[in-house]
Amino acid sequence: MVDLENMANKEFFEFVENFIADKIAVNPKLVRYTYYELRVKLNLTEKGLDRFLKCSKIILEELNYNVFFTGARFKFENADRVVETNEYMIAIKDIEL
Repeated sequence: MVDLENMANKEFFEFVENFIADKIAVNPKLVRYTYYELRVKLNLTEKGLDRFLKCSKIILEELNYNVFFTGARFKFENADRVVETNEYMIAIKDIEL
C-alpha cells in the first residue's frame, strides 16, 4: 500500500493526477470519489483526505470540470442531483467551455 500521508508534494500531486486519469478513462463526463475509495482503500486520514480533495479540485478545474463536494446540489444529464453522504466529491465535465 502507498503511504500517501508522508508523500512529498510533487509525488503526491502526480499520484492524484494518475488517480484522476484512471477515473476519466472510465467516464470522461463524471468523476466521483466515494468514502470507500478514499478512506478505506487509500486509508486516508482527515488531514490526508483534505489534501487529496484540494489537490483534486485544482487538477479537475484545470481540466474544465465543475467540482462539487458532499451535500452540494448540481445538474447532470437534465436531472437535479446532490452529492450524497457516502460521496466526498463529484466533478462534472463542463462542455460549455
